[in-house]
Amino acid sequence: METACNNDAGTCVSSDVPDDSVHGVEAEHAEVRAVEAGLHDQQPNTDSEERDRHCRWLPSNLFQRFQISVLSFGSSDMPKDAWSCTIVILTFWLFASIVLVLGFYGSYNLQLGPNCSYAIVANPIFANSIQTQELDDQTSGPMLYGFLNTPSLNVELVWSTTHNASIKPEFNSEWTYYLNAGSQVAIYYDIQFSSSDPLSIVIAQGRENLDNWINDPADPNSVLSWNFIYGSGNITQDITESDVYYVAVSNLNLNTVQVYLNITIQSLLYNTSNADFNCYLSNHNCSFKLKLLKPNVAVVTTPGPSQINTDNEFYIEVSFAPQWLTYCAGSCIVTALVLAMFRCCGKTQHEITYDTENQIRENAAEREPLISDKSHESSSMCSSYESTSNEEDDVEENNVKRQGLEGNITKDGGSNSKSSRLCAICFDAPKDCFFVPCGHSVACFSCGSRIAEEAGTCPICRRKMKKVRKIFLV
Repeated sequence: METACNNDAGTCVSSDVPDDSVHGVEAEHAEVRAVEAGLHDQQPNTDSEERDRHCRWLPSNLFQRFQISVLSFGSSDMPKDAWSCTIVILTFWLFASIVLVLGFYGSYNLQLGPNCSYAIVANPIFANSIQTQELDDQTSGPMLYGFLNTPSLNVELVWSTTHNASIKPEFNSEWTYYLNAGSQVAIYYDIQFSSSDPLSIVIAQGRENLDNWINDPADPNSVLSWNFIYGSGNITQDITESDVYYVAVSNLNLNTVQVYLNITIQSLLYNTSNADFNCYLSNHNCSFKLKLLKPNVAVVTTPGPSQINTDNEFYIEVSFAPQWLTYCAGSCIVTALVLAMFRCCGKTQHEITYDTENQIRENAAEREPLISDKSHESSSMCSSYESTSNEEDDVEENNVKRQGLEGNITKDGGSNSKSSRLCAICFDAPKDCFFVPCGHSVACFSCGSRIAEEAGTCPICRRKMKKVRKIFLV
């Protein structure tokens, strides 16, 4: 007798199949298996052919395996929070690269005076070359020198400039000089027109400090030297840092004042006699190629006051060509490290999950029900009352036979102890009942009946029970 169940319709149909037909089907299956075994034996399977097959390298197969590994890793192993963290780290690296390219190694403009020696230092790991361009037109423009080693700052040069400035009321005049550390500025002034209020002369480091003084001329904290001048006199200032310096005179009187200035500068310049590269900025753009594992210093020099066409100022643009190979390699390395880190975390989590599943299987094996999973699945798949009743009868018969078999084993071999056969509730009576439909047997019939009346669920699997069946031992 065979029972066929339909999962969608929730019904079971019973049909009587003769034993002869069943044996015929089994015979046909046996013949098919025999034919398949014969075909398998006829296939060549020599050691040499197997070795050649394993030693053969196919790029397509290698790429396919790599692609499958990456896709499977990205789809199943890595959780959503890991992908989010990866995106955040890669975004941060991209932002850092943009800051290096456009910020730290971005282009900027220089305002230099005569007889200037300005050094430009760049790291060849992040910059490929140093590029300079003159923004104004001069008869004799500046030059760019390139050094693979750091040049010496040991050339002393003393030079002077004179200025006859007519300063309007509440206005100021300024002059720009780039001076290296160790230089000195000496100023001789002579006021041509005497007034009731004095003039103020300052030496400021950097444009920002000069702007602060212009906004508040009475504040001397933002400048290096701040003096009121009458008639004529001298002012001297030592330079301790390499930077752009401004000499400015402010007129706080109500009348225009004529001032004569003689600025004498004792400056230190870089020695350019051993330069590895030189280029005139007045002709075209100059680019100095950087070398790895070298200091790579570029020096921009300007001519003296006698060679300048109009004023004493030069405007130069400095830019850096990015080292794209470094940024691409860095992005790949960061990505690989992040993926490897999350791969290790995924393996650790998988091992923990695997250990937990093994522990659950061991606990479940200790509490295995009396009926088999196949009988349980077939009973749950069938929904009709008639099939359920038949299944319960089969369960009862199987449990009675199993208990009888266990009793025989106990009598013959003594494999089960006395405590394992006692009721888990009262420990007085033997286990002589089981629960339907789960099939667990842990109590005597009296305790099992009381559990069914009070709780109504199996104490092992917490499944709702329908009835309690008594086991009769023979």
